[in-house]
Amino acid sequence: MPTDFRQIAREKAKKYGLLPQVFERQIEAESGFNPQAVSYAGARGIAQIMPATARGWGVNPDDPVAALDAAAKNMAAYTKTFLGGKSPGEETDPVKLRQATEKALRAYNAGPGAVEASRKYAETNAYVNKIIGPDKFSFTEALGAQQPTQPEPEQASTGLKLLAENLPKIDPNVMLGDFILKKRAQQQLPQVQSAIDPISLLKTAFATAPTFIEDL
Repeated sequence: MPTDFRQIAREKAKKYGLLPQVFERQIEAESGFNPQAVSYAGARGIAQIMPATARGWGVNPDDPVAALDAAAKNMAAYTKTFLGGKSPGEETDPVKLRQATEKALRAYNAGPGAVEASRKYAETNAYVNKIIGPDKFSFTEALGAQQPTQPEPEQASTGLKLLAENLPKIDPNVMLGDFILKKRAQQQLPQVQSAIDPISLLKTAFATAPTFIEDL
């Protein structure tokens, strides 16, 4: 069974906090996911890494899995730089993330020192547009797809019902009687010399009132 390099690319993107959709589109633009690709300029492998860059990164560009890992790692580092030190996985503003990702793509394609100069490079401009052109990719939709969904109201209601069903049932008469007897034992309640039993009266009054436990 052939190796699913697209799946590996998505996993490497998630590992370093990149949007998997963007990184997958980037590798598609680089080599079409061909591990044997070699450009006219000498860039090699699935991530089209130049030999000098590969030596600096300490990676074999002809090893597709290692190359995808190195490419994602360095794309994340570039993006973090252009986000002012914020990890790309932590950025929730689609405008800021688009701007930082564009600069990171320019750094990857033209070199970290040619980010601004690359705006005059037709090849780099076409590369960026192919991957994240406004008419081709939406950061708003991509970020929205990563947000956790809220539970359905019915599901939440069912959870409360189950909780209520498992709450212990409390006898208010027993609870009130125990409280009064405890306070008497601590001499905080005076003994009442009367034909009327205050405990019985309080029990009767309490028993006639609805309780929040019984109403669940």
